[in-house]
Parts: sequence; structure tokens; C-alpha cells
Amino acid sequence: MLKYSIILFLVSISFSGYSTSTIVECEISNYNGTVDVLLEENPFNDNSIQVGSKQLDANGKAFFEIELTKQSQVLIKVSNSVYRTIINPGDTVSLILNYLLLDKPDPFGRDAVLRVLGYATTNKIFQQLYDIEQDLREIKTKYRKSNGRLSKKYHAEAAAFFIKHLNNKAIQSELASSNFFAFELYIQIREAETLAEPLQKLFEEQLELSFSGIQAVDRLYGTTLKVKYLSKELNKITYVSFVQKELEAIESVKLNQALEASLLTSAIGMKWARQDPVKESLEKLVEKCNYSLLKDYCINFIEGQKSNLVGQELKDFELVNHKGEAIKFSDYRGRYLLIDFWATWCGPCIKSMKKLPELKSELGDRLEIVCVTTEIDEERIKRFIQKSGFEDSLDFVLASKKDDEIEAYFNKRAIPLYFLVSPDGIVLGKSLADPFPLINEHIN
Repeated sequence: MLKYSIILFLVSISFSGYSTSTIVECEISNYNGTVDVLLEENPFNDNSIQVGSKQLDANGKAFFEIELTKQSQVLIKVSNSVYRTIINPGDTVSLILNYLLLDKPDPFGRDAVLRVLGYATTNKIFQQLYDIEQDLREIKTKYRKSNGRLSKKYHAEAAAFFIKHLNNKAIQSELASSNFFAFELYIQIREAETLAEPLQKLFEEQLELSFSGIQAVDRLYGTTLKVKYLSKELNKITYVSFVQKELEAIESVKLNQALEASLLTSAIGMKWARQDPVKESLEKLVEKCNYSLLKDYCINFIEGQKSNLVGQELKDFELVNHKGEAIKFSDYRGRYLLIDFWATWCGPCIKSMKKLPELKSELGDRLEIVCVTTEIDEERIKRFIQKSGFEDSLDFVLASKKDDEIEAYFNKRAIPLYFLVSPDGIVLGKSLADPFPLINEHIN
């Protein structure tokens, strides 16, 4: 097992207005590949925007400059390993990570992981949260049994630990809105419900509707409720009725609206939820929403699902596939065409792509799939295609030379992004997250 050290410095420089330029310096020892910096701006989807991708220089360094207008999640990607951190505009953050090669792939298929060894920031509250998280790790180590499970004593000490820190009014909102607290509270509710009651009360009272706060709501409530619906209520009640019934028990307006937004947005495009009622409910939520940032997130999500291309004839592009052959979209007339915008650094893209050969096999000659990437590093793309084993079942298009033209036409702001085209060349629909509901809706 080999270990490599990675040092990342994120330095923020404020300018006029609301935009903040952030410089990312990466110094990586014993690694000579590409480092990607990605940005997620909306907690209601996995769409990420690549804001930087560079080969390390001779000194093992790479520099990036990004701009933030609001709290966002920044992803540092090295090979197929990702480290995520929440950053506010104007923060200065220094990260020390460890790139650890594994003896064999883990259950997620990763052959390496990124571990944080140190974190320093000018954001005093974020620094306190990191320190609290490290203290909790020590408590876990203390009470972790040989089989990997935590002893019952852990839950009592962890509950007291959080109550102590949540009584610190200076960090109440940020701690209650942190993803790691939501995860720990979820464990407490599952394992020690009576100990969780005061923590849950503080969560509801102090929640902030920031990027991390909305993530916390989904982790603590959303995931559990969706599992409950799919496992117990699917054949008894519609999804929208289920959501409304569950929301009746939540008195906090802030938590109620954040959870409703989380539950509704996660059902868009899903086969198990009737789409028209879900979309109507989401639009009604926007109308009544009391919180501007939450409303903005919902509107951004709704707008992202739309496309002025739907119902229009697809414009033809002259492209080149991974075999060096010239192709055009019109070559696929007579069959359904799924256009898949992806990148090697996009985890959700790869996850869906792995299912596409089987889908194509099931539908036979009725469906063709073209996977389009505008990445510049063609050698990296070709290595991925060869390693994936998809090159015989999917057409890959390297479109970096037509980057601006294609991105403007399809309004490609983030990926994953999918378009389904009819056999006569009409755009049938668009999806930001999952192509399969789109396929199910239009192809019998």
C-alpha cells in the first residue's frame, strides 16, 4: 500500500460586487497526472461545472482561478478520487490531503482515495467545525469495537458532545447545517432515539438554508423518507400525497419547505413518481417559498430541466468519433438517438454510462447512443474509452474543437446532460441527471 501527500491551498481574493475570485494551488508529490477542480452550485442536483483541469508542472504544482458568488461545494479530483469541501466566497482555505492507493478497488470501484490530513481557513466558524469533526473522530476511535461497530457508550458521549457545542451560539447555525452533523444525528436517531431528541430540536431551530444546510436536510430526512415510500408506500399512495402527509408533522416552516424542495426535485425524471403532479407541486412551492436562496435553487433546478430545443429539429454537426471517423447526427436518422454529454472527471456521468451498453442491447437497432465530450486531453479520453470496454457499443465523440459551438447550441452549462432525439430528427426531451426515465417515457 503506497501513500502520497497532496497539499492544496485555496486563497480567495475579493472584488467588487458579489463575485469572489479563488486561487487554487495544488502541490502533489509522487503524482504526475491531471488535477481537476469542479464546482457544484445547486444542492438539488449532482451537476458539476469543471472550472479547471491542469497537468502538474515539473515541480508537482498546478494553479487554478475560480469565482464564487455564494456558498458552493468545490471538488478536487485526482485520478478517480475526489475530495469535497464547502467554501464560502471570500474564504482562504488550505487543505492537506493524502492520496492513498488501495491494494484492491473498494466497493465503489475506486483504486485510490483522498484523505484529509489538515485543514486551515480564515473562516473561523468553518475552522471550528473542522476541529469539532476531528474531535468526534477521536471519540469514535475510542468506542469502535473490533468488528468495526460502535459501542452503545459512543452514542451517549456523542450526544453530550454535540449538545455541548450546539450550546455555543456563535456556531449553532453552521453546526446544525453541516453535513457531518446531519449524518451523526441520523445515526443517533437510528440507534439512540431518546438521545437524539434535543439534537433534532436544535437542528430544526438553527438550520440555515445554505448549500450545506440543504444537503443536511436531505441526508437527515430526505433519504429516509424516499426509502420509506419506495419500500412501503409505492403501491398505496401517490408520491406527492406521501410528501404532503409527511410534511404535516414538521412545524418549522424553514425545514418544511427545504424538505419539500429536496423530496420533489429528487423525484423529477423518476419512473416511480408521476411527473406532472411533482412538477406542479414544485412550481407551487416556488410561489409560496419564504426563503430567497431556497427559491433561487428551485428556480435554477426547474429552468435547468427545460430546453428550447424540445420539439425542434436537431441541428446537424460534423464531428469525429473515437475511431477517427467523420460522423453527423443525421447519420442516425431512422433510429432514436441518445446524446450523452459527459467527461472523464464526472462521477455521475460514468455511473450512468456503465448502464448504457445494456440498454442499447435491449433496444437493439431502435436506439443509438453518442457520448460527446469537450475535454481537451484527447489521450486521457482515449485511455478511458479503451479501459471501459464500451468502444464497440457506444459512439464517442471528441468535440473539443467545436466546444463553443456545441455548448452554445445545447446550452451545456453542467453535466451529466442528455438529449433524446426521435427517428425523424426531432428533439424529444432533455435530462440533467438520469437518461433512463427519458428513454422509458418515449420508447416503449
